[in-house]
Amino acid sequence: MILNRRQLAAAALASGALLPFAIPTVRAATTTPAQRKLVVIYCFGGWDPTWVFTSTLGHPTFYFDETASAEYGAGGIPYVHSPERPAVKAFFDAWGDRAAILNGMQVRALTHPSGLKQLFTDSATPGVPDWFATIAGASTELELPMVVSSGPVFTGEFGPQIMRLGESGQLSALISGEALDSSEMPTQALSESAVDSVDAYLAGRAAGLESDSWMEDYATGLERLHRVNALGDQIDLGLDYAANISVADRMAPALDCLELGLSRVVTVAHPGFRAGWDHHSAIGQHNRHLQYLFSDVKDVVDSLAARPGSGGGTLLDETTVLVCSEMGRAPLLNGAGGKDHWIWTSALLVGSGIKGGQVVGLFNEDFEGEPLNSAGEPDAAGVIQDAGHLGATLFELTGVEKPAHIQHKAPIEALLA
Repeated sequence: MILNRRQLAAAALASGALLPFAIPTVRAATTTPAQRKLVVIYCFGGWDPTWVFTSTLGHPTFYFDETASAEYGAGGIPYVHSPERPAVKAFFDAWGDRAAILNGMQVRALTHPSGLKQLFTDSATPGVPDWFATIAGASTELELPMVVSSGPVFTGEFGPQIMRLGESGQLSALISGEALDSSEMPTQALSESAVDSVDAYLAGRAAGLESDSWMEDYATGLERLHRVNALGDQIDLGLDYAANISVADRMAPALDCLELGLSRVVTVAHPGFRAGWDHHSAIGQHNRHLQYLFSDVKDVVDSLAARPGSGGGTLLDETTVLVCSEMGRAPLLNGAGGKDHWIWTSALLVGSGIKGGQVVGLFNEDFEGEPLNSAGEPDAAGVIQDAGHLGATLFELTGVEKPAHIQHKAPIEALLA
């Protein structure tokens, strides 16, 4: 059950909740889980949920942005608005009815690398692959199951399924041969006939060797490289990485791969307006981070909606977009005028398979997540939602079996259309 605005206001007052639920807009699914794609935009460094996702406006102790106000976007989704970050309003006005906010999610780590590992794997064990590599690993028939535009990933056993575009255009340089120009040793590119001869020689040598998993992965990688090279005129690899291009522009080649059916998963790290979100002073910087982020998120969602899907609709009808950060920020200002690390955070999901126009979960009066029941309602007998539940939701969306270590964690059904 999702509460209406009058009921949710009363519930919030009774429970001390910082942001209530909103009325969802239900859209029929247009694709099957097995066909669904995934775009992940993560903000490494720890964002502050109170600036967009949950309101602390007027709280007697917590810091809140005095320029902010409560607002409702398309589909009735509530969010925190400020004229200092107009891209947030532009996004929710355009896509709020296709978006859902998850509040009160626990990450259980206060350092950035371990927080990212927890968020993406719900495990501290080395070698455990993240949700995205695991989903891509179920799509080995694709040329490029997972494309990493930028940022770290936990590949585990699925390394051969993952391709990096390169934050400075390395893939384009490798395909074109321009990478040789940056070598410290004098080099000269081979002619096309010489390349064919080398490929034939290596293939012959490989065929004479005893087969093992490494050789199979290498051969698969070469086959994929040739197929992608043949599609080079359909993938925009000609970006000027030396320019100050936006994250959305940087992602264009990866979105091309989704549209062409080469890939299923795309990930990118969003740096905000500078190299990361982790600032413990000058709290006002968060406005600029969010302005850059939501401008890019809207551009990405707009692009997905403008591209054709494989089933007659748009690519957005077939793609779920996840926007997240590995931790939140404490509700109180520190002595330097900033906020420190916090294990409670939020996430934003948009697009295919998502029940839009709603907020699921909430923070209590101490800015800690409240337990939820299976309907997504606050319930003292319920379960605190954590990264494992988010992962289980992504596996439910994509029809991929959950890893053994989160088999006991249920997907957050309230998020799903």
